[in-house]
Amino acid sequence: MESVQVELPSDLLQQVRQEIPSDAALSQVVAEAIHMWLEKRLSEKSRRERVLHTLRESGLVMTLEKQQALADAMMGPLHLAEMPNREDLERVLARLKVPLSEEIIVMRGED
Repeated sequence: MESVQVELPSDLLQQVRQEIPSDAALSQVVAEAIHMWLEKRLSEKSRRERVLHTLRESGLVMTLEKQQALADAMMGPLHLAEMPNREDLERVLARLKVPLSEEIIVMRGED
C-alpha cells in the first residue's frame, strides 16, 4: 500500500480528530471517501454519456459525422471563389432535419 500526504484545513482536522480515534481509522475513512468520490464520478460520466447518446440518436446534438455532412453539403454546391447568396444557403440549410439555430443552441448547452 502506498502513502499519500493530505493537507486539511485546521478546523476540519480538529473535527476529524474528534470523530476518528486513530490514524489507521483515519486512513480507512479517507479511502472510503475516495471510493465514494470515484463511484460518483463514474456514475456522472456514465449518465452524461447516456444523455449525449440519446440526444445524438434523436438528432438534437450534431455528431462529428453530421458536422462533416453539413460542411460537405454546403461546400459541394458552392464555389470557393464566389460568395454564396442567400438562396443557396437557405437551400442547403433546408436539407437539415433540425434547424441550424437549434443545433447551435444544443451545442452551446443553452436552454
